[in-house]
Amino acid sequence: MPTTAAVYQVDKFSIIAPGDPSATARSPFVYYSTPQVIDGVTYPPALYSKDAIIQTARVGTLQIAGNAVTVPARVTRPGVVEMTSVSTWEVLASLAMNRKGYATDLSFSATLDGFGSGVLEFGFFRDGVLLNKRHHATAPMGRQTQVSATFTDFDEGTGPTVFQIKGRRATPGVTGGWDANLRVFNRHLAAWQFQR
Repeated sequence: MPTTAAVYQVDKFSIIAPGDPSATARSPFVYYSTPQVIDGVTYPPALYSKDAIIQTARVGTLQIAGNAVTVPARVTRPGVVEMTSVSTWEVLASLAMNRKGYATDLSFSATLDGFGSGVLEFGFFRDGVLLNKRHHATAPMGRQTQVSATFTDFDEGTGPTVFQIKGRRATPGVTGGWDANLRVFNRHLAAWQFQR
């Protein structure tokens, strides 16, 4: 079966609409065979398209500038925070992110133990406002246990935002006598925005 091929040995190749030779003429794509410096930014050799609609795409490794699909943020704090108060919130983990107007998924994990059996009350905070509150007990006699919780903040605000996990001892009246002082360590907080 006969085959054909079109090969162009050029540094730049593009397509421009007929009858539009002006400087503002738009090309659907451009190919650079050598690195190009544009507005102080170096672009490697590749095929570039400004706008594209693709019905089905298969991509080996997806690299999207500026986290255009997801905006992740995470923080890990290995140090120990002691929980001795039933009234004062202590910051367990804090992270800052620039929200883009989408819901934010939050995930928190930590190791919890105590000087006897106790219950940790912890909350998800956005810019100092309590969004959601949970409780988690130590293992009997204060032995170590793992804390894990997720929460979705459906607020679609934008701009710089600080998410925090804060904790305190639960009120003894609701813990059935499990009111020992606590320790929280190996704290991890992560946040994602899915922009689609």
